[in-house]
Amino acid sequence: MFEEKSKKSFSKAILVTLILVVLTTGGYFAIRSNQAKNELKYQIISTIEKNIDRGIYIGRVKNYSLKSITLSDFRVFKNRSLLDEDQIFEAEEIIINYDLDFLSALKREVPLSVEDITLVKPRMTLIRDSQGTFDFMEKFNLSIISLFPIKGVNVKEGNLDYIDYQTTKENGLLTSIKQLNGYFYLAELPKIEFSCSAKREEDDSPLLLEGYFFTEKADYVLDFTFKDAEIAHFQYYFVQDEILKAKKGLFDSNLRLANDLDGIPGKINWQGKISVKDVNLYSDLLDNLEIKQIYGSAIFNSQEISIENITATYQNSPFSLQGDLTYADILRYNIKVKSDNFKLSDLAEEA
Repeated sequence: MFEEKSKKSFSKAILVTLILVVLTTGGYFAIRSNQAKNELKYQIISTIEKNIDRGIYIGRVKNYSLKSITLSDFRVFKNRSLLDEDQIFEAEEIIINYDLDFLSALKREVPLSVEDITLVKPRMTLIRDSQGTFDFMEKFNLSIISLFPIKGVNVKEGNLDYIDYQTTKENGLLTSIKQLNGYFYLAELPKIEFSCSAKREEDDSPLLLEGYFFTEKADYVLDFTFKDAEIAHFQYYFVQDEILKAKKGLFDSNLRLANDLDGIPGKINWQGKISVKDVNLYSDLLDNLEIKQIYGSAIFNSQEISIENITATYQNSPFSLQGDLTYADILRYNIKVKSDNFKLSDLAEEA
């Protein structure tokens, strides 16, 4: 009886000892793991700040392995004071995939081949100046790319405020977009290729954008696809004067913008097709002219417009028109206008 109790007590003692060993060992490795993550976090901050001369904040190292690392609450500032008003970028998470132990590379300061980076819910402002140059590279001072070659960047659920000063809108055109998803291919810098989709913040209209641009010059090819987009907002990309303005209406469009493809710096070539729905146009310069309920489509490029078929209403009288306009050197047009309620001659003139 006594022996049986002794065996049970001994078994309990062994079990308690094993539990204590497991807890102690687990706690030790947990502490070591947290220490390693903190060490890694500060190594990353120090390395990035050193190479791009910007302030960096990282909330914590969420996950870390020999092939990837996840950083939460990642922010970039203009300088190392880390003031809110100096913040230029933030992301809920950044996932970095690489082919070499990240911490070892940081300590030894050896080149690290980054396969790709994923930005989860990033937020930033992008500006294109009046010369057509994007501020992305200058804003982030990306000399880091020479230290850590990056093949590509994925964006998930991003938010972007895009300010474009190369439009006819005074003080630039602000377009706010959400649900930005896409990929930027960086293996051929200074050329950057990209493909992304998003929605405009104000009306949820979808937008597709792909093409390429260069980090050191204003050359680019941009392919836009719009669906049910607000023409009053985007008209500043098409309207070159103040004669006619859009008051309301929607449009679908496939549009290509290209800069400096023919060797003429600053010259923008554009081509595409646009379909309009329930558009109202007005002119303050032409005795308050107003054309309403415009529907139809046209094909256009930098030199001409071909109107396939457009219907509209002027002074409560419906009409339709077809024809062509060319404006390479001087304005020429051949437009046929039809109306049952008032007489308009077919136009075939040279301006």
